Amino acid sequence: MREVCFHKAEEENFLQIVQGASTANSESPSKCRRLAVHRSAGNYIVETKVENPRLRTLLYITSYEWKATCLFFTRLQMMRVLDLSYVKFEGGKIPSSIGKLIHLRYLSLKWAYVTHLPSSMRNLKQLVYLNLCIQYACELLYMPNILKEMRKLIYLNFPLKIKNEVKMELGNLVRLETLKNFSTAHGSVTDLKGMTRLRTLSIFIRGKGCTMKTLSSSLSKLSYLENIIIDYKLYTPTNDDEEGFVWDFVHLKQLKLWVYMPRLPDEKHFPAHLTNIVLIHCRLKEDPMPILEKLVHLKEVMLGERSFCGKRIVCLRGGFPQLKILQVDELEELEEWIVEEGSMPLLRNLYIGSCEKFKELHRVLQFITSLKDLYVKFQSIILSEEQLPPHLTNITVSGCRLEEDPMPILEKLLHLKELTLSDEPFGGRRMVCSRGGFPQLQKLELWRLEELEEWIVEEGSMPLLHTLRINNCPKLKKLPDGLQFITTLEDLDVHPN
Repeated sequence: MREVCFHKAEEENFLQIVQGASTANSESPSKCRRLAVHRSAGNYIVETKVENPRLRTLLYITSYEWKATCLFFTRLQMMRVLDLSYVKFEGGKIPSSIGKLIHLRYLSLKWAYVTHLPSSMRNLKQLVYLNLCIQYACELLYMPNILKEMRKLIYLNFPLKIKNEVKMELGNLVRLETLKNFSTAHGSVTDLKGMTRLRTLSIFIRGKGCTMKTLSSSLSKLSYLENIIIDYKLYTPTNDDEEGFVWDFVHLKQLKLWVYMPRLPDEKHFPAHLTNIVLIHCRLKEDPMPILEKLVHLKEVMLGERSFCGKRIVCLRGGFPQLKILQVDELEELEEWIVEEGSMPLLRNLYIGSCEKFKELHRVLQFITSLKDLYVKFQSIILSEEQLPPHLTNITVSGCRLEEDPMPILEKLLHLKELTLSDEPFGGRRMVCSRGGFPQLQKLELWRLEELEEWIVEEGSMPLLHTLRINNCPKLKKLPDGLQFITTLEDLDVHPN
C-alpha cells in the first residue's frame, strides 16, 4: 500500500521522490512542488538538479553527502517546508541567504552539522516549527538572538550546546506548545510565564539567578503541561529545611525531575493521570513509595541516583496497580526493600543497579508473578533458586562479580529465552551448562568475563539457542565442544578482546 501511494502521488505530480541513481524523474527537471531526497541518492546534486523556483517542500532524509551552499537558498524562496536533518553545511555555517525564505513554516536542522547560525534567520517570522537540535559532536554552536519575532512558533527545540553568552528573548513566543532543551544560561525562566499553551517542556537550569522560588513561580501558570523535564542537578541547597521545588500540574502525564526536592507532595497534589515519573538527585528524606503507589495510572517509575537518601522502602499490598516498568538505580544508602503480596501485580520489567548495600533480592521478587525481564547490577547480590521467579523470560546480570558459577541456577528457569552476562558478572574460571538446562533459551550474550578460562556445554543443553555472542573474554581460548550439538544455532559472533 505504501508503494501504491507513492506511485500515485508521483503520477499526479503531488511529490517527487529521489532515491538511488535509477529513480524515475531524478535526472529530469520536475514541476512538482514537493521533493524528497533520500540518502541513497548520493549523486543527486540539489543545486543543479532542482530548478523549480516554485518548490514548496524539500525533505533531505538522513543525507550526510550534501553540502548546502548559498545558491540553493537564493533560488528557492517560495519554500514552506525545509527538512535538512543530517545535512553537512560547508564550513559548518548556514548561508545567510536562508533569511530570504520568508515564507518558511517548517525548518528542521536535526543532527545537521552546523557551527554557526546567521542573524538573517530572524527574518523567518512565519515559522511554526523550528528544530535546532544539531549534532552533539559538533563544536559549540554560535547562535545570535534570532527568535524574538518568531511569534507564530508552536514547536521549538534548542541546540544542546551554545557557544556565545547571548540571552534569547522568548517572551513573545506565547503560542508555543513544545519547548525542548531550553537553558537558563541563554534565556530567562520568567519568559515561560506567558507560554500558557505549553504541553511539553524540557528545561536545564544553569548559571546564576534562578532560585527554586523563581522556577516554581514561572511554571505555576502552565496548567496544560503534559510532559516536563527539569534538570537542576547543579543546585546545592543553602538551608537543609528549604522546601525545594514546588509544583502543581493537573494535566501532567510524564514527569522527569533532576532537582533538589526533599519531600514529595501529597498524592492528592499529584496529577491524576500521571503515567511516567523519573526522579534523580531529589535527595528525598522519606520513602517515596507510599505516595507513588497510590497513583493508579502510573506505568513507569525510575528512582535514579540519589533520588532517595533513606535505608528502607516498602511497597504495600494493592499499590502500583498499573505499574509495568520499575527502575531503581544508585540508591547508595538503600539496605532494605520490602514488597508485599499484591503489590505491582502487572510489573513486567525490573531494573536494580548499583545499590551496593541492598542484598535481599528475594524480598522484592517473591510475590511478583508477572515479572518477565530482570536486570541486576550490583556486587552484593547472591543468586539462588529461591530468589528468581520461575516465569522470567529475560535476565541481565551485570557487574556482580559472582563467586560461584551462575549457570546451575539460571539454567533451571524453564521459560528463560534471553540471558546476558556482562561487565564481570562472574569472577570464576569455569562455567558449566548441563544437559537439559535452558530448555527455552534462544539468545545468550557473554560480555567481559575476564577471568573465564573454561566453558563446558553438555549435549542437550540450550536445544533452542539461535544467537550466541561472546565479547572480551580474553582467557577463554576455545569454544565449548558441546556447541556442535546445538543444531538451531544460526548467529555466532566471537570477539575475544
